[in-house]
Amino acid sequence: MRERAGRLDPAPTAAGLPCFTVSRPDRPGTAREPAGPNDDGGADVDAVELMEWLARLGCCTVLKADGERPPGKRWTVIASGGPLSPDTSFRADRPSPDDCLEALLAHLEGLGLSPFA
Repeated sequence: MRERAGRLDPAPTAAGLPCFTVSRPDRPGTAREPAGPNDDGGADVDAVELMEWLARLGCCTVLKADGERPPGKRWTVIASGGPLSPDTSFRADRPSPDDCLEALLAHLEGLGLSPFA
């Protein structure tokens, strides 16, 4: 899904699953094929395929929406296990799924892990 002018527009993957936009102008590819930049200079990242990639590494990953939380913290991403030790496991509470995925990708890249490699 892409947020355009305050609304979400579906941007399904080939499998028909939602694709979230992550602002990654330094990474023109995506976690799926074909790779390519989106309209705002970022990259479309298929959240399900990113989670599948992490699962293949032995990680447990959760992307959660919680309507009972305040707007700035409604989305949570958690990743642990596999190459992520208790000291490098990750949790972020953000206002959007895009922000969660961007934070997770930055954390993984800081550890030398990237689905774009």
